[in-house]
Amino acid sequence: MNIISKIKIILACILLLLSFSAVLPSSIQAQETPEINQQMEEFGEATPVSTTDLPTFVGRIIRWVLFIIGIILIVVIIYGGLTYATAAGSQEKTDSAKKVLVYAIIGVIIIALAYVLTDFIINALFESGINYKKK
Repeated sequence: MNIISKIKIILACILLLLSFSAVLPSSIQAQETPEINQQMEEFGEATPVSTTDLPTFVGRIIRWVLFIIGIILIVVIIYGGLTYATAAGSQEKTDSAKKVLVYAIIGVIIIALAYVLTDFIINALFESGINYKKK
């Protein structure tokens, strides 16, 4: 590629960028009036939008996810217990059941630690100045 073709490519890119800036709308500054503020408040009251703040919303999602995982872990523990109880002396089945129980208990511990850690992080972030609560 020679120097003239490189210059043509650079000029074409600059021209393309300039054409985009001409097409894009410029920023608009709206004036705030009491009538607009009242209309916005009436609209906000009429819409069925939740008024919960971000930490509460995130906390609810985390609690539901952990609840579902907890139910799954309880089912796994029951499965491991039943497998162990019905092993009938088979070394393979008892070893498999013990592994299932150990892994399920490790999962419960990990989920509990995850809950404590996320709760601590969310509380630390939102109490240290990052505040998304509505005024």
